[in-house]
Amino acid sequence: MSVLSTVWRHVWPSIPTLEFSAQFCQSKPLNTLIDIINTILSQHYGPIKTFFLNISSLPSLRHSVISEWMLFLSKNGVKDLTLHNTKNVPYKLSSFMYAIELERLCLSKCVCRLPGNFRGFHKLKFLKLNLVLVRHDETSILWMPNLLKLHFRSCQGLLSLENICSKTLSFASGTEVERLPTRLDNMNFVRSYIDFDDEDQVSSILRILRSTPNVKDLILVWSLEIIGGMEDVNHFEGAAYGAQEFNKLQKLKITAFRGLKPELLFVRFILRSAPLLLKTILLVDESVHESQYLKISEELMGFPRASPKLEIICKLQKQTNNTLNLFQFFITVLEQIDVVFCNISFVVKSLDLVMSSFNFDSVAYTMIEALSAIHVEGLDFASSMQREIWCK
Repeated sequence: MSVLSTVWRHVWPSIPTLEFSAQFCQSKPLNTLIDIINTILSQHYGPIKTFFLNISSLPSLRHSVISEWMLFLSKNGVKDLTLHNTKNVPYKLSSFMYAIELERLCLSKCVCRLPGNFRGFHKLKFLKLNLVLVRHDETSILWMPNLLKLHFRSCQGLLSLENICSKTLSFASGTEVERLPTRLDNMNFVRSYIDFDDEDQVSSILRILRSTPNVKDLILVWSLEIIGGMEDVNHFEGAAYGAQEFNKLQKLKITAFRGLKPELLFVRFILRSAPLLLKTILLVDESVHESQYLKISEELMGFPRASPKLEIICKLQKQTNNTLNLFQFFITVLEQIDVVFCNISFVVKSLDLVMSSFNFDSVAYTMIEALSAIHVEGLDFASSMQREIWCK
């Protein structure tokens, strides 16, 4: 046995980061997978700070073993927890998990039943929920005073967002935002996927903006595939919209802009309601003919504006299938990175190369989500990329 293997035999049980990816879990028979994870946890000593587990290969009848692993983690100092599930049956979080002092939590296709005495994750800095059902009673409060980034997509039951202190909010259609009972005063960045023809989605955006009086940056992303035509309607005729102001908004960006009436009405509404708006960037979808693009630009320049310093940038958004394929490939690679052993300089150089070579559209924001899942102390790829996108 080599010296290296002897040393490694004593080192690996103390590694603070454990990651069980989809590729690893799906390559093992179910009982073998459970035995391997049980062995690793039982032989581990020292704190486990980061734990990533793809639970898609575990049938609902074996979800109890996940709860056993979570109980073990709760006693071993876990701070960063990710449970990724792509199966139809969601995983129900055990009650003891709400007592863990997490700093980062990512859940996909799970059910969260908040205890009646639950008062939130006081140390949580990053929260990402995808296809999560939140159940609670009237006494539950989701208090997260140290939250820096909140992302939720296609969630239900998020009606108790009390005392949230977050700088970044990202959400998507299918998410309940009908009732936000408090102001999210520390939030300054909002990003959302949107269909301007869906009044509920437009109303959700406006509710979020009403609850985030200090938001400075707003990015709206059309989905890549639009099915059917858009109704010729005005969602901004009601009295409720007329009195609304966005007194801190400085940047507005919309990708895959088509210049259809609901989009133009939304932009006009924002321009006349944001007295400090400095820059509006509208990336016109490549499907729009050049003559139509010129008409869109002319109409935009004639909109009334509350900000005397506003700069409106309207430009054609070029995108090719090769670019889409490259972004998708890059995302796939990043999602498979092992944060313990990855070559960080290679990731940074690759990211710089992609950003310098291609225009960004809604695919870029999917890329941000992938980058957000990569957590390395002292590095924030997603925030860096957001800054780069604003410069495009």
